[in-house]
Amino acid sequence: GGDNHDPYFNSPAAFPNPDALQEFSIQTNAYSADRGRNAGIIMSAVTKSGTNQLHGSLFEFLRNEKLNARNFFAVNVPPFKRNQYGGTLGGPIRKNKLFYFTSYQGTRERSAPGSVTATVLSQAQRQGDFSEILPRTLRDPQGGLFPGNIIPRSRLHPASLKFLEEFIPLPNRPGNLYSFASQQKVDDEQVIVKVDYNASEAHRFYGRLLYNYNYTDQAVGNVPGFLAGIDYRNWNWVANHTSMISPSVINVASFTFADVDRVQVPVVPKNLTWMDLGANFTRAAEGTYPAAHDTNVQGYFNAFSRFPLNHFRQNYTVTDTLSLNRGVHYLRVGGELRRSLLNLQELFRCDPYVIFRNRFTGDAAADFLLGRPSQIQQIAETSNKPRAWEVALFVQDDWKPARRLSLNFGLRWEPFLPFVDVTDKFSQVRLGYQSKRFPAAPPGVVFAGDPGVPRALILSRWLDFGPRFGFAWDLFGTGRTALRGGYGIFYAKIRQQAHNQISTGQPFSIKLTIDAPPLGLNNPYSETGNPFPFRAPRNAQEAEKYRWVLPMELQQWNPDFRNAIVQQWNLNLQQQIGASYVVTLAYVG
Repeated sequence: GGDNHDPYFNSPAAFPNPDALQEFSIQTNAYSADRGRNAGIIMSAVTKSGTNQLHGSLFEFLRNEKLNARNFFAVNVPPFKRNQYGGTLGGPIRKNKLFYFTSYQGTRERSAPGSVTATVLSQAQRQGDFSEILPRTLRDPQGGLFPGNIIPRSRLHPASLKFLEEFIPLPNRPGNLYSFASQQKVDDEQVIVKVDYNASEAHRFYGRLLYNYNYTDQAVGNVPGFLAGIDYRNWNWVANHTSMISPSVINVASFTFADVDRVQVPVVPKNLTWMDLGANFTRAAEGTYPAAHDTNVQGYFNAFSRFPLNHFRQNYTVTDTLSLNRGVHYLRVGGELRRSLLNLQELFRCDPYVIFRNRFTGDAAADFLLGRPSQIQQIAETSNKPRAWEVALFVQDDWKPARRLSLNFGLRWEPFLPFVDVTDKFSQVRLGYQSKRFPAAPPGVVFAGDPGVPRALILSRWLDFGPRFGFAWDLFGTGRTALRGGYGIFYAKIRQQAHNQISTGQPFSIKLTIDAPPLGLNNPYSETGNPFPFRAPRNAQEAEKYRWVLPMELQQWNPDFRNAIVQQWNLNLQQQIGASYVVTLAYVG
């Protein structure tokens, strides 16, 4: 009865451990009108309840490298340990009336199965000597070629050499490969507490808490020592009331509160930034925060730690379904109301994203040694507070007009109400417009709050109706051959994550992308000017004095954007063979 999705990613939130599950079902196509919000599958899970008898369980699952074979490409069997353990306990608080059920699961994981491999620079390459490695000729960005594919030592950039010294090991396998065990670490805790109360034959209540804590040192690149420390805390509370109004009328109401908090901290060896190594970058935001890297030498290595961020998201859901049994008709009428909130603060790419391809010399590692990136990008601190309402009403009639035929008719109304940022940091390009909110903004750039511009930048869609139809026909009346089919229209909601880049526009933040800076790491801002560290205007007076940095990069919603519409249908023939087998021939669209 409780909504358990994460609106930031539009994905499942923490899932109950298997020992806590009573049952689950998956509906993949053209499901009935009481289900919606997304166009993908619907997974319904029921957690166990306590009974009049005391029941419990204990479990542990173990994996480690002593049981593993060596991967063909690995030097040895990398260390890997995974322990998943826990238990359940349920029973009566008051016999026949009040029951409890509890579950705990802990997971500890160290390293990861398999190994991590990167192509690194040999000792000769670190001196600029590519003579034995490159069959092709190495271009000199200043003109001509490097004789013998050897870059003079005087041309090697000191920041790049320092980067290699601090971060990049020498090869430990042939072909300039460096292979090592993943340094990833996972600590996970899950607690479930459920209380059921049978107040009377007509009224039943339950409350359930699902709490999940997960800390991961995530290895996202292929250079040792670079990790993203990600701390997740997920609370999901459900209160449910089932009332039997009459033997043929049942009402089920539920309230869900979900809270998902994510704090991410990059881990970099010695906390060294590109600036500490000698490159002339400036950190994009004011203040003190951990060093972060996203440095990719294509075809060689990727030193990646992710970036600092704080996400605090909450979801409130109220649902009510009235079910009426009228003989050949089983009718369900109901609705859902959700409120989604996100408070976001990111230092995403406040330290530079730096990518080296093969633009200048014909080899990405040679470009790296010369300090000539193909592209850099920096984004000042970003924050926003998007909020959205979600409303749905539905009616579903499951009708059995004949013994061998069942029909399903449904209609779901699910309007699209886009996210609104309560701090109004959304902006958009509308050619020919001049902002009234920020009169000094470049022509064509408008903001939430400007005349004629919706606060969400895109329009609400009130006429999103989703019809549903299904049938099941016992072809020969034997109960062994069935023809089934269904059709429905479904709508999808935008994930909160899609709004991150919408808030990177000036004057609230700034996103600077520079292709092939001519002075490379010596002065990456030589053509654009250096806007960092950036501080957004904090009042109307500062906004009036703000000097816009051009050219201006803007992420936006198309003014005509709408949420997705998906049509689903299926037709399948099922034949029972013997007592234990069913053969299905199906088409799904």
